[in-house]
Amino acid sequence: MKSRGVIDTAAIIKEIERQNAMKGLGWRTFDTADFGVGAGELAIVAGRPGHGKTTVLMNTLVHWLETYPDETFVLISHEVPVQAVILKLMSILTRHVGGTGWSYNDLRTALRNAEKALSEGLLAADVAAALRKLAELESRLRVVYQPDWTVEEVSAYLKSVAAEGRKIGGVFVDYLQLIPAPTSLNYESRDHQISTTAKYLKRTAVEISAPMMVAAQISREVASNVDYIPGSSLEDERVLREIIKRRPQLHHVGEGGGDQEADLVLGILNFRAELVSAAETDGMNSEQVAVSGDASPFEILVLKNRYGRLITAPMIIELKSGYIRDQGVFGK
Repeated sequence: MKSRGVIDTAAIIKEIERQNAMKGLGWRTFDTADFGVGAGELAIVAGRPGHGKTTVLMNTLVHWLETYPDETFVLISHEVPVQAVILKLMSILTRHVGGTGWSYNDLRTALRNAEKALSEGLLAADVAAALRKLAELESRLRVVYQPDWTVEEVSAYLKSVAAEGRKIGGVFVDYLQLIPAPTSLNYESRDHQISTTAKYLKRTAVEISAPMMVAAQISREVASNVDYIPGSSLEDERVLREIIKRRPQLHHVGEGGGDQEADLVLGILNFRAELVSAAETDGMNSEQVAVSGDASPFEILVLKNRYGRLITAPMIIELKSGYIRDQGVFGK
């Protein structure tokens, strides 16, 4: 056995060969840029409240479940109960495997008598297709809702899943600021707590040899420092230009801690959410904000990439189902 610090090139090469290639996020812009998340890497998905951090995680989860049929995926939520997670996943699936996306509330209503309706062939085709797809995927999906779990308990659970002999293909954690830091340490500040939590998550990703995507929240106050939005319609070019000025930056994530531990930091910008937030600040309500159709411009910005370049991916989020697609791509 070699002493600590001595490099064993052959062993390192074998480990690299053993690990799967990095996983793409499933959107065209990222695929063409040869972009993804590798085993042992920590990716942070950062955005302001209501912009769709969880939605990005779940769209990626659906893509990985379908693309890697021999791997198990874990979603740990400190905010959303299991039933709500499954409904959100199904809402995305009604659009992904069907033609028309169903909203969370409409889907919940439709599923109240799902077993009877399914047996009698009365369940809507998109909902029935989503149910079948979920049943197909569920054996490789672990969903955990434990709002009081510390990061040490999260780590212990993930290691226990790996110890079962399952190949963990990816971990999704929602979200960073809600995960209690280890209680055995003393902290200088809240940022210190969050960065310590991120360090534990990164270490765990390496130990279980799986990519990990973690949602993180950016304060609303970041956008309030930008000029007001002059209008109430996403069809107004002036409005779009002002919203773009509110794109998240890496230092916004740094204010919450954790970005230094991440291999990858993605910032998200939901144009409709930003417009509604600005309108409410001006005393308007969401009904007074004009958004044509069931879609909104949506951006995923690569703010940090330890192993590659920075890009901005313009997308569309379908508001009813939470399905995120490339701009100009209306199919699956």
